[in-house]
Amino acid sequence: MTLLSRLLARVAHLPPAETYHVLVERDLKIPMPDGVVLLANRYAPRGVEKPPLLLVRSSYGRRGIFGTAYGRLFAERGFLVVMQSIRGTFGSGGTLDPFNEHDDGLATVAWLKQQPWYPDSFMTTGPAIWASCNGLSHAMPVQISRAWRSRRALRSFAARPIPGEPLLWMPRSPGPIWSCVRSA
Repeated sequence: MTLLSRLLARVAHLPPAETYHVLVERDLKIPMPDGVVLLANRYAPRGVEKPPLLLVRSSYGRRGIFGTAYGRLFAERGFLVVMQSIRGTFGSGGTLDPFNEHDDGLATVAWLKQQPWYPDSFMTTGPAIWASCNGLSHAMPVQISRAWRSRRALRSFAARPIPGEPLLWMPRSPGPIWSCVRSA
C-alpha cells in the first residue's frame, strides 16, 4: 500500500483491500504483428492463484497516478492487472495513432493467452476515450462490436466516455451506466 493508493481508495469509496502485498513487473515486452514492441506493467496480488485479469491500455503511462489508480488499487482488491502503453507512448514503440488500436489490442490479447498466469478470461477498462482504445474498443458504439470479437475471453469492460464520470470502476453492484457485461 502507498499513501496515494490509500487516498485514492478513500476518495473512490472502494471496498477494503484484500492485500497490500502487490508484485509489480515493469516493462514487459509485448510484440505486435508488425514488429513493434509495446510495454506493459503487471500488478499481481501476492498469494492469489489465477486472480481475475484486468487489461488497461492507455496513452497516459503505466506508473504514477495511473499506475496506482488502475494497477495497484485493483491488485490490492484481488485483481491481476496488465497496464499497457499504446503505440508511441511511455516507451512503447511505433507512432501514436489512438484511433487505430484494434490490431494491437487483439495482438495483446493473443499475448496474454500465452502467459502462464492467464486465468482464461479478462476484463478491460481504462481512463477516458484513449484507453478505451483497448483495441477491442475505443468509442462507445464501436466498443460493443469490437469487444465481441474476443468472444469467450472477454468477460466485461467499462467505458468512461463522459467527462466527469468517476475515475475508477470496480465490478460491484450497482455498476456504472456505461458498462457492458457479457456472460460466457
